Amino acid sequence: MAIRPCLFALRRYAETHFAREEKVLAACHTPGVREQNLEHRDFVTGVNQMHRRFDDNPDDAAAVDNDELLRFLRDWLNHHILIEDMAYHAHAEHSPAAREAARSFKATEVCWSRRSERRPRRTPHRPHPCRDFLARR
Repeated sequence: MAIRPCLFALRRYAETHFAREEKVLAACHTPGVREQNLEHRDFVTGVNQMHRRFDDNPDDAAAVDNDELLRFLRDWLNHHILIEDMAYHAHAEHSPAAREAARSFKATEVCWSRRSERRPRRTPHRPHPCRDFLARR
């Protein structure tokens, strides 16, 4: 089942993306940054909960199904990205401090939530399983 690697990749991407975004928002003193950060934590918590449910019962396809993951992501897109992120976009877009924070961000600044789950990079000849999962949708 391809759902486990997708959840893993989603969590890693979210942690890195949110760390960069939070650095940018802090640099340009965006109003409401605390609430934004809390929503990011809620997203990662939701992914972690699905990941744990799957890990607790990997043979049970109902533990986390494709539709649940897609609904979770759709809701995030419709609420957080299209509403919350767009609200601060104009504030950060023309800020030299925000541009510098984004440019200087290094993914190594991210403190992974579970170091034991770090995995080596995939080689170019092995596509990530999430691509197959998303292509079927």
